[in-house]
Amino acid sequence: RVPAAAVALLAVMSVFGADGPAHDAAREAFQAALTLWEGIDALNEDLRQELNEPLRIGIGLHVGVAVVGTEWTGSLEGMPFLGDTGNVAARLEAQTKRLGATLIASKEAVLMAAGVPNDLTFAPVMLAGKQEPIEVLCFRDSDALRQLVGAAASG
Repeated sequence: RVPAAAVALLAVMSVFGADGPAHDAAREAFQAALTLWEGIDALNEDLRQELNEPLRIGIGLHVGVAVVGTEWTGSLEGMPFLGDTGNVAARLEAQTKRLGATLIASKEAVLMAAGVPNDLTFAPVMLAGKQEPIEVLCFRDSDALRQLVGAAASG
């Protein structure tokens, strides 16, 4: 248990598809986002009596090319990646609170994972450092993400 006065901010960046088709990478990223979301929901249920308000997460998901490598800093090993893909994903995550969403995914990511879904409405969002808005899909409940993941798995 963590004292109520303790505050921690955690940012995790994950890369998918280092050795496979891009559409598989996009599907794996959406599945990982769903698994994380369901885990937070379960944790909130377990801690319902102890939390003043539920724990929240924000996830940004984008696809594209990145340069990935291994980096050693002292005794720590990391796997940084360079390129616009990670920057866009991080900026989408930063928009989740403002837009009241748990996950914001770029249109490119959705289309790569699930093809061309008929019933989805994308919205333009301006991101820092971008000249043009990026089309995104906001997920405010896990059922919508679960449906997308199911459609991607069968597609």
